[in-house]
Amino acid sequence: MNRQPALRHGRHAAVLIALMLLSGSQAAPQAPVFTPRGLTFFAAPGGPNPPAQVVSVAASPGGAMAWTAATPSAAWISATPSSGRAPGSLTVAVDISGLPAGAHVGSVELAAGAQAVDQSISVLLIISSPGQPTWELPTTPLAPGAVLAEYEVEYRFEGFSGDMDVDDCPVNRVGFDVLRGTVRGWEDPARGENQHYTGRLQRSTVVDLCMFRPELRAGDEARLCATTVTGAAHMNILIEVYGEEDRGTFIRTRHDGGPAGSLTRGDCHTEHMLEVRGEYPGSSTGGGAMPSGTGVDDSDSPVKFFQGGLARLRVGTFPLVPEPNSWTLRVLRKIR
Repeated sequence: MNRQPALRHGRHAAVLIALMLLSGSQAAPQAPVFTPRGLTFFAAPGGPNPPAQVVSVAASPGGAMAWTAATPSAAWISATPSSGRAPGSLTVAVDISGLPAGAHVGSVELAAGAQAVDQSISVLLIISSPGQPTWELPTTPLAPGAVLAEYEVEYRFEGFSGDMDVDDCPVNRVGFDVLRGTVRGWEDPARGENQHYTGRLQRSTVVDLCMFRPELRAGDEARLCATTVTGAAHMNILIEVYGEEDRGTFIRTRHDGGPAGSLTRGDCHTEHMLEVRGEYPGSSTGGGAMPSGTGVDDSDSPVKFFQGGLARLRVGTFPLVPEPNSWTLRVLRKIR
């Protein structure tokens, strides 16, 4: 089963800001649709505020166009404009200045016309430092002639997860669980050698889980329910590129021990949702499925990790055509 979330406090002094847009039960037909359902901000202590992020507002077929956003519940949250018409957008920003370490929670309630929309922008702000690396990168090369390389990468899950992959499960099928940041590794000039890259990535999760709800039964069959998991954390990553053709890479991840935040909402049993929250982000069941112990295939990509006898990360998407409800590695650029 793919499970998730809970709120933990870190020990040091970097700032992790998790802003989470949660939706409740299904919106009324007249309500505009606000997406995405989760936004996550990361910032350094004493540094600038992270960039504002945009929520798109689409009109439901035949529904009301006008919408309003109530005054945010905390002074460090801002939402502009305060009203609008669909299609359009809502910009949400946070101001970290003057806030003490710890957890800060707020929200922005939404309404369409005279009716409240069963959605809200929930803001979770965690001020703390990152944890410790799981895999240390040597300060000097272990092999003669090795060169330090650095890449920007994204490891992304799209879809939904849970107990059942069934058509009638009431889940949002376009959720995401994304790890993004930079990795570094000493690239060995020797042919046929495996290469290792390590880094610390920002993880943002907004994924629905399909779960059984035994207390609600239709005849002899237990009904299905959906839980939306929203979470944020820093994750350490180790990418091993195999020094052989057609083997691709193998990826391991671990929570770095620093702050992590999560929320769940849905129609599943409260006990089950609390269990899901408690598992994020460190359990083996993780987000869309814990992004660890996973192989990445390059067989359908024109770019291969192993070329000319050398194993390397290469700029590209692997696999080129992602499977639904699965992980994809995107090497976005080589920094050096």
